[in-house]
Amino acid sequence: MKFSRIVSFAAAAVLLTPAFALDKTQVTAVANHAESKAAGGWGDYPASLAIDGEVSGKSSWRGEKQPGAEGEPEQPPTITFTFPKKVELDGVTIVFFKHFDRVYTIDILGATSDNGKFKMLAKGVKNPGEGENQTVFEFKKTKLKQLRIVGHGNSNEKFADWTNIIEIYFNEPA
Repeated sequence: MKFSRIVSFAAAAVLLTPAFALDKTQVTAVANHAESKAAGGWGDYPASLAIDGEVSGKSSWRGEKQPGAEGEPEQPPTITFTFPKKVELDGVTIVFFKHFDRVYTIDILGATSDNGKFKMLAKGVKNPGEGENQTVFEFKKTKLKQLRIVGHGNSNEKFADWTNIIEIYFNEPA
């Protein structure tokens, strides 16, 4: 995996991020839930903010676990990225909101076509909650048309049902 350095004044750090040729402006992001002012949230944090290139807490997707319909299970926050064509990936690098204070748990799934069947690429993986500004999650090299992150919350007691992604990078093999 190749790496490049990104200077983030918002995070007051130099981020070492995987280098890739994938143009994120061609990627779409859709979430099953996103915090919004209209719904009583602190602000508007749609899925598109997870791929906008800005590494700051003000530019993040924030999804919360939702209650299920009667008799149905709760719905974890889910964000799905669709690529303009199939891309070969071997991981993702994620910058989580308050990553130094919170341990997030996620599943990473992939599909080879639009609206295809998703396969598990990494289950129950966690960021360390300390150290680096971002976490690299590796999986077996695979060609994908869609990538999905399913959030299972974080270690902050007050906001345990939330998954907050400041930025995601799609790691292409070297």
